[in-house]
Amino acid sequence: MTKIFPLGGISGVTKNLFVYEHNDDMLVVDCGIGFPDETMPGVEFLIPDSQYLQDRLAQGATLHAIVLSHGHDDHIAALPYVLREIDVDVPIFGSPLTAEFAMTRMADNGVEKEVQYFEDDGVLEFGPFQVENIRITHSIPDTRHLVIRTPDGVFYHGSDFKLDLTPVDGIPSDLQRVAEIGREGVLCAAIDCLRIERPLPAASESSVGAAIREEMRDVEGKVLVTLMSSSIHRIQQAVDVAAEYGRKVAFIGRSVEQNVNTAMNMGLLDIPQDMKVNKRRMDDIPDSELCVIIAGSQGQPGSSLVRAVFGSHRMISVSKGDKIIFSSDAIPGSEKDVYRTINRIASQGIEVAYAEMNPGLHVSGHASEYEQMILLHLLQPEYVSRSVVRIAIASCSA
Repeated sequence: MTKIFPLGGISGVTKNLFVYEHNDDMLVVDCGIGFPDETMPGVEFLIPDSQYLQDRLAQGATLHAIVLSHGHDDHIAALPYVLREIDVDVPIFGSPLTAEFAMTRMADNGVEKEVQYFEDDGVLEFGPFQVENIRITHSIPDTRHLVIRTPDGVFYHGSDFKLDLTPVDGIPSDLQRVAEIGREGVLCAAIDCLRIERPLPAASESSVGAAIREEMRDVEGKVLVTLMSSSIHRIQQAVDVAAEYGRKVAFIGRSVEQNVNTAMNMGLLDIPQDMKVNKRRMDDIPDSELCVIIAGSQGQPGSSLVRAVFGSHRMISVSKGDKIIFSSDAIPGSEKDVYRTINRIASQGIEVAYAEMNPGLHVSGHASEYEQMILLHLLQPEYVSRSVVRIAIASCSA
C-alpha cells in the first residue's frame, strides 16, 4: 500500500515536506521552512517535524531520495536541518536552478552536499518509485511537477504552479506531457491550490514590468525595488526597466545577491556588465541614475530594506526624492511587518508604491480555479482533494 504523509502539515502555506511510502521504502518530496507569526517571539523560522522519518529509519525503512519541485525557501531551505536530524546519506535531486539554490542554502548552514540535476525527459528510479519531472510555470524559473509511479499506481505531485501563457523566459508549461500522463492513468493528484478561490486566470508574470515602468517613471532620486529574492523573472524585468530609464543597478541583501549571481552564472538572468554596480560603489552614481534591488520585501526586522528605512544600514539610506517599490505580496503572517515598514517610509515623506496602490506590481504565482480546472481535466485523476489549502492531499491506496 502506498501512503502520503505531509510532515509539514497541510493547513498552512509553508514547511512543505511530503513522504511517499510503500512498505519500507520512502521517497521525500521537498523540504522547506515556514515563517513565524507574532505569537512566536524570538523564532526565526520553522522546520517540518522529521520525527516520523527518524522513527521509520530506526525501524529499518529505507529513504531512497529527496526530490525538489522548485527553489522557493518553503520547499528547500529546511534541508540542512532535516538532514542533520535524520542523519543518513540520501541523494537529492532537483532542476538546475533549484539544485543550485538548495546547495547555497545548505552551505550557508554548514552542510556541503551535492544536489544532482534532473535529466529532462528522463525517469529516475528509487526502489519501487519511478520519478519523472515535468516543466511547469510558477513565479520562479525551473519549476517542476513530479510524476511518481508506484506499485499501486501513478501519483501526480503538482506543487506550486500557474499556467502562464507568456512566461518571461519563453518556456511554457509542458501541458502536452501532462495530458499524456492523464491518458496513462493517474491514481491520485496532490495539487497546489493556494489561489483556487480566484475564478479568473492569474495574470502573466511578464505583465509586472509595465507596472514597474509606470512607478519608476519621473523619479528624481534613486529607486529601490524590493521583491522576493528568488523572483528571478521579476528581477529581470526590474533590470530591463532600469535600463530603459538609464539607471545603473545595484543589489543589496545576502539572499538577493546570492540568487542573482547564481542565475547570472547559469544564463537565467541577463544584466549587462556595464550596468551592474558594486554596492560599495553606489556613492559614485548620481541618485537619479541608480536603481537598487534590495532584500526585505516582507518587512523582516534586520533585513536590508528595513535597516535602510530606519537609518541603520551602513551602505544605503533613503530620503525625500527617492522612491521605494514593493513588487511582492505579504506572506501570510508577515502583514504587520510589511505595513509597519510602509508606514515608516510614508512618515518620512518618501514615496512608496505597493500592490494595494498599483495591483500590477504583483501577480500571483499560483493557479486560479480556471487553471486548476484545466490541470485536472488533463490529468483525470481517480482521487483528488480540492479543499482550499496549500497542497490538496487525497489519501490513496490501491
